[in-house]
Amino acid sequence: MDQLIDTESTIAAYTQRIAAALEEGLAPVQAVQHLQEVATDGEAGIAATARNAIAAFVKRVEAEFDPIKDGAFRTHRAICELEKKALHPARTELDRISGMLGRFAERERRRREDLARAEAEAARKVAEEKRLEAALAIIDSGHSLEAEELLDAPIEPVPVPKIVAPIKIAGMVLREQWLFEITDETALPRKFLVANPAAIRAEVQALKERASIPGVRIYRTTAVASAKGI
Repeated sequence: MDQLIDTESTIAAYTQRIAAALEEGLAPVQAVQHLQEVATDGEAGIAATARNAIAAFVKRVEAEFDPIKDGAFRTHRAICELEKKALHPARTELDRISGMLGRFAERERRRREDLARAEAEAARKVAEEKRLEAALAIIDSGHSLEAEELLDAPIEPVPVPKIVAPIKIAGMVLREQWLFEITDETALPRKFLVANPAAIRAEVQALKERASIPGVRIYRTTAVASAKGI
């Protein structure tokens, strides 16, 4: 493992190797620092020469760092694989236990909701019994019309509270969460759709001035690249 992750000394060695080349590689910048725009053939030649020199320096530095980047990538991949293997048993059991707790929480939520509905129904029956007793008392007093009006009046429904409080178990909190699954992409509203820049770029580069995509402005610009062999 120590051999895999010994990157600090490697980076220090590479830094020393390019330190001298850095000053040399950036020297062409001085030749064009006075230019704000290219206006003449002479200035274009100066700018092109400086650009080619700087581009060559960039490639040289990239070539110097490619091995260490490749080594770091392989090291990272190897470490991640070791970590994955080490954690696999624990993560598998963690997922299994989490699933059991999640199912328990859902059953507990339903039980609490059923209990709340039963309590609301019991409260409604109590209210109905009290209204009936009141109506009988009114009838006994000789006011049957008032008793009928009382019995005809609707009973105010008892609201069933929604169970939103998290369930706590041995220092853990099980909360309600909402997930989603896309079943039909063609039915998605526009605000949930994302443009595909890669597909747009391929279309524009293939058709050039003939490309026409609604909602996309297609324009031409000039890219600068070093000629082969320079």
